[in-house]
Amino acid sequence: MAAPILKDVVAYVEVWSSNGTENYSKTFTTQLVDMGAKVSKTFNKQVTHVIFKDGYQSTWDKAQKRGVKLVSVLWVEKCRTAGAHIDESLFPAANMNEHLSSLIKKKMMMYLFSYLNLMVH
Repeated sequence: MAAPILKDVVAYVEVWSSNGTENYSKTFTTQLVDMGAKVSKTFNKQVTHVIFKDGYQSTWDKAQKRGVKLVSVLWVEKCRTAGAHIDESLFPAANMNEHLSSLIKKKMMMYLFSYLNLMVH
């Protein structure tokens, strides 16, 4: 076992492949435990960190609401290679659902405006 550099971390891991078919959480769970973190099978009140990649929108929303640190898988890797608890703010998780949602809304608005413009002229 490596040094317990993440002994104060209680993590909930939600790591999926980009297409959402493969759950890669186990790999990161093992690495976190090896670094001294506790890993929770459920997102409970003890959770301090959510390791997130292509996970559920509900998990993202809950983490933000509770003020839990949302980090990418790169944070886990960096802590492991550095042998230290790295600043979480350097490795924020990305939420592709939120990004896609805003892109879709933007496209819909553009479409709607161009349609309305055609109707007026």
